[in-house]
Amino acid sequence: MPSPLKALSPKDLQSHLWAGADILRSSVDASDYKLYLFGLLFLKYLSDRFDEHAEATAASASPVTLPVAPADDPSPFKVPPSAHWSTLSSAEHPASALNDACVALEEENPRLRGILAGIDFNDRRLGDPEARDALLSRLLKHFTPLDLRAASLAEPDMLGNAYEFLIERFAERAGKKAGEFRTPLQVVNLAVALCPPEEGMRICDPTCGSGGMLLGSARDLAHRGGDPRTLRLHGQESNHATWSICTMNLVLHGRMDARIERGDTLRDPRLLDDQGHLLRFDRIFANPPYSLAAWGHDDILSDRHDRFQRGIPPRTRADYAFLQHIVATLDTRGQAAIVIPLGVLFRSGIEATIRQKLLAEDLVQAVIGLPPNLFFGTGIPAAILVLDRDKLPARQGKVLFIDASRDFEEGSPRNRLRPEDVERIVTTFHAFADAPGYARVAALEDIAAHEHHLTVTRYVATARTTPSEPPTVAAALTRLRALEADRSAADAHLGAVLRDLGYEGGEGSEGDEGT
Repeated sequence: MPSPLKALSPKDLQSHLWAGADILRSSVDASDYKLYLFGLLFLKYLSDRFDEHAEATAASASPVTLPVAPADDPSPFKVPPSAHWSTLSSAEHPASALNDACVALEEENPRLRGILAGIDFNDRRLGDPEARDALLSRLLKHFTPLDLRAASLAEPDMLGNAYEFLIERFAERAGKKAGEFRTPLQVVNLAVALCPPEEGMRICDPTCGSGGMLLGSARDLAHRGGDPRTLRLHGQESNHATWSICTMNLVLHGRMDARIERGDTLRDPRLLDDQGHLLRFDRIFANPPYSLAAWGHDDILSDRHDRFQRGIPPRTRADYAFLQHIVATLDTRGQAAIVIPLGVLFRSGIEATIRQKLLAEDLVQAVIGLPPNLFFGTGIPAAILVLDRDKLPARQGKVLFIDASRDFEEGSPRNRLRPEDVERIVTTFHAFADAPGYARVAALEDIAAHEHHLTVTRYVATARTTPSEPPTVAAALTRLRALEADRSAADAHLGAVLRDLGYEGGEGSEGDEGT
């Protein structure tokens, strides 16, 4: 048996885990193999923490028992012999042994029910039976030296951070499917900084993917000196595999207390109280699927939660369905930061009616235009919509528009927000004041004069240099990027208009991109 790796550093752990992905990469598509790697990491974690807990119990004066442990206990899960790593690493047929281990763990631990069941190590995508067992044997051998006991990790949250590292790397390589489970870290940091959570708050992401927004809210509070353990984290995710990844992610971050429901948020909201009413949240952070087509239009016509009283969104676009769900689940003083496609800001028809009603209720606090090509798997330009049910008196009847579309680091395959870009947006937002060429506070009367359109460039002048200034290469590139962002927004607007006129599938429309 390989010798355990001692005193793991974060870099060592990340490198070792990504090397495990290399073993799978030659045999399985990137959008598929992530679940096998996450599953193996989770099984190793459970086994090592179970051993650590048992050793500590045996060394104590108390009887050797494994009682029901509190949520922050380092090993609240029971690992039966068939699921112990020593059994799995020596199995003659590891594919079947791993499947049996997943079943046994779920039977012993009700809180794991459904998390591991969706991982089929006997899947044909891993090859024929002989090749499958050979591949999994290599992976088990690769993971065996990792000592994932808490005492062996250099930092308390190191394992959770390594898991997040894997998610980010997989998202970079998963193409179009990546947007289903991951929001870029810089966008997460921006969203939670716009509506910073406070101790004791109830937090939600109704389309939570791999859990990045929820963990980002806890991280933000910790950075500001608060206790993130006081936050009550909630989420819902419709995709079974993504729900499993999210739940494992939260467990590895020590958040066994998080409530993550599996199901369709629009058709079947699961975050309910004991009376079956929608839970209300202090903060909601979300990046819902863009312009989802088959979202359940007919199913919600008689919604028992009365979420869509402002209007039923179009059959082929769910954006305003998600927005109304979020509004319905905000507490009386709640705030939300939601990533949206730009079409939400200007589309006509029933969506314009819903937008007008949200403005009339004075729920919209800010609209922040983001740089192009920030997100995994899509080039659709986006914005962040900030909602507030309890605006400060000085902000009532007003909306802040920020044009952050030109401040970013250009990259491949996607662009990135730099820390200074995020800081500028957040500082401007909290100042809630005009900034020439960057931000403008508009009264609701001004917005009504623009037919309730919320497109940022209608309110913020795009030029940031005066004609007398000689253009530099950097300024020219910045201007080019701004024009490209404006063109993308215009393409999205044109696509929306064509769809409203009955022309489906137009080139460049945001509905073509999916999530």
